Amino acid sequence: MRAYVFCSNRESDTEWRETGRQLDGQKDQLGHMFPHEGSLYKWTHKAFGGYWSFFVGFCAWFSCILLMIVSSDVVVGYLQGLNPNWLVQPWQQGLVLMLIIAFSGFLAVRRSAITLKLVEAWPGCVRTSITSS
Repeated sequence: MRAYVFCSNRESDTEWRETGRQLDGQKDQLGHMFPHEGSLYKWTHKAFGGYWSFFVGFCAWFSCILLMIVSSDVVVGYLQGLNPNWLVQPWQQGLVLMLIIAFSGFLAVRRSAITLKLVEAWPGCVRTSITSS
């Protein structure tokens, strides 16, 4: 088994190329070693066992949940910035947060073609609402 050293500065990258070694493909080494689904979980399970593989999988999943909630909160803050009288009550903010998260979940279970059509149509709707006001 080979050990690889990855350096981030330009001089080290030049040294790798001058010695004839290639960096291409080395980043996929774990993917070739464990070609299973749930690779992050599988890699950690093989190296550290069940407890840490669950922990790593949970952290990877939970960060996505937090990202959806935070981005929904950013949308609410943006709407309040457009008009300070909008979404003043906490229940209104919570309702908008839930609607955005539900819409995100709806898009997540749709086929990619439908989601792409909705995303492509969105800028036209925004442009129309801005020019009409």
